[in-house]
Amino acid sequence: MAFTFKNEEVYNSVAKKKRKATGAFRKTYYAAQTLLGQKNQVMIEVIFGFLTGPQVSNQGLIIATKENLHLVTDKAGGHKIISWNYEEIISISVLKHTFTGFTLEFKTVDGDYLIKSIMEGDHEKLINYVRKSVVTANKKTSAENTSKRKVEENPINSDFDFVASEIRKYATLKDEGLITEEEFTAKKKKLLNI
Repeated sequence: MAFTFKNEEVYNSVAKKKRKATGAFRKTYYAAQTLLGQKNQVMIEVIFGFLTGPQVSNQGLIIATKENLHLVTDKAGGHKIISWNYEEIISISVLKHTFTGFTLEFKTVDGDYLIKSIMEGDHEKLINYVRKSVVTANKKTSAENTSKRKVEENPINSDFDFVASEIRKYATLKDEGLITEEEFTAKKKKLLNI
């Protein structure tokens, strides 16, 4: 189900009820709609906090879509978006809860991040959605890798099996008198690339 922002109200994780969104949330939310709309992605879950980690230290929205997890920040020169595929996410969990909001730990293949001062948005729904998406993405990747490995493991044997089967088929046709010895030899040479 898509995130709804009716009457500019958002769930407040600390108060455990909907409240009017802050100006920073609203400004970044509307910018994120445009950025994600260009990618044809719909916001499923959204939280607002301060993200710190490798090469980033920005206040903004953490947005879960069907395809990715995004950070959208409000910069003086415009908005910035950083995205992670769910396969790149190792874990996400609550570290602590204070009167100034929740702190989440978010680990990816490129580093560890903290999302601090989360008050706006339902962090529990976001965590659950991200965890399910990570499991689904990893299962899909594992299935694709298994399928790819099967093809890569034995391409020669599968070609050999096909050629041997075809030669047997033409040998049977020759033995039954349906093709001549010359036709059989020609087919065999063609199959063996001789």
